[in-house]
Amino acid sequence: MSHYFLAGNAWSIFAVLAIIGCKEERYQPAMYSFFGVSGWLSPEQYTRFQSGLIIAAIACFVLHWRTCRTAASRQDVS
Repeated sequence: MSHYFLAGNAWSIFAVLAIIGCKEERYQPAMYSFFGVSGWLSPEQYTRFQSGLIIAAIACFVLHWRTCRTAASRQDVS
């Protein structure tokens, strides 16, 4: 198990928490916070925040996949 796999799982957990923790603070204009404890973010900013976490998780899982594939191909050559 590589560190990329662990990092991907951590980023995935953070992304799920960000999705669950979205709390609407104001209706007009719409503002969101993270479980009501962080500063207010506009819907666009909060969506970018969530997207960044998801992209980080996907990137770590792709790096893990490439690492495993490279290690397997090295074993096949030997």
